[in-house]
Amino acid sequence: MLLIDTALGEVRDELKFHWSFETDDWVQRDAGHTSAPGGADTAADEFDRRFEENMQRWYKKLAPILTKELKSRNLEDAYFVGSKEMTDELTQHIDDSKIRGKVQKNLGSKPTHEILNTVYGESLR
Repeated sequence: MLLIDTALGEVRDELKFHWSFETDDWVQRDAGHTSAPGGADTAADEFDRRFEENMQRWYKKLAPILTKELKSRNLEDAYFVGSKEMTDELTQHIDDSKIRGKVQKNLGSKPTHEILNTVYGESLR
């Protein structure tokens, strides 16, 4: 999960969150952090297996974290970008007044500027 704080189409800050199996909670990490290569397939398999059964609970726990970030940054609302399943599930737990829009595409592997171009359109940037 990536939170991109922008002003006038320019990136002010980025926060990344990932689900920790050890703590069973969302953990913030540096935007440049990458996972260690060892055991990646095993972790991915474990994640896939547990994802479906825990997805609703995970997003319910993430929603207040994102809402708090919006408030602390004095942001009125946000775009939610991700797969249809993810954005629909997450936004169920966020006040409608905080949702400016949804882009239901999985852009997590794209560079930040490409995500912003998709959300705002290249003509605005």
